[in-house]
Amino acid sequence: MKPFLRRKPFLSSVLLILVFFLFASIAALVLSLVFDIPFFDPRIQNGARAFGAVTLVLLAALTRVVDLSFLRSFGNWKMWLLVGGLAVYSFFTGNYAYFGEMGFPFSEYLRSDAARQILVTQVFVSFSEEILFRGMVLSVLLAGWGRDRKGLLRSVLISALLFSIPHLLHLMNVSNRNDLLIVLINAVYCFVSGLSLALLVINTRSLYPALLLHFLGNAAIQIKGMYTPMLGPLSSYIRLMLVELVIVVALLLLVLRDLEQE
Repeated sequence: MKPFLRRKPFLSSVLLILVFFLFASIAALVLSLVFDIPFFDPRIQNGARAFGAVTLVLLAALTRVVDLSFLRSFGNWKMWLLVGGLAVYSFFTGNYAYFGEMGFPFSEYLRSDAARQILVTQVFVSFSEEILFRGMVLSVLLAGWGRDRKGLLRSVLISALLFSIPHLLHLMNVSNRNDLLIVLINAVYCFVSGLSLALLVINTRSLYPALLLHFLGNAAIQIKGMYTPMLGPLSSYIRLMLVELVIVVALLLLVLRDLEQE
């Protein structure tokens, strides 16, 4: 199994994603039947995502076919200083890009049950997506293509592409040209976000900073969106991409610097 993963890293990554969705779908179906709750209920989907992610990790640990070092490492204080700066930058500039203002009255927003539900959901979403795309897929690609400049950049690009593709499933709900553009630009934004998260994992050698930034970015925008109208879907996603590109460039320079020093 391990030689196959190294020889066919792209195919192996696609198979990992399909296996995750298979496990998650089966778990959602079982939970829905057992608890008599609709299949797409957030509670069912949260449990299914967690089951899919944990199952992949357990299989990888038992078979030792995937490097899980990103999961075992928590980094050091210097790393978390960098992550803290990125989190503050991403939080406030993301709010400004999406809503035209940086304010976020935590005590007011977090009183509502809907906001707390968003927080819980985003814990599961961030956990499952980071385990799958940065913990498993990125590790498989790096093992197959190597950690030199070419292999690393190739792995980052493909992992980001694979992360963005599932977001195109929203095309099934498109009813007009404007909705189509929103889904496409969102997929491009997810690709850019996937680049920054992959580079962050490589730079910090840990999955947890990416998980934290993923959670904060999603939760903050969704919670604030309950109280403040966005400036416009298309323009908001474009501004968010520009904010994310700054992080991509900064992290890429750090990764390339480290490669030159090795």
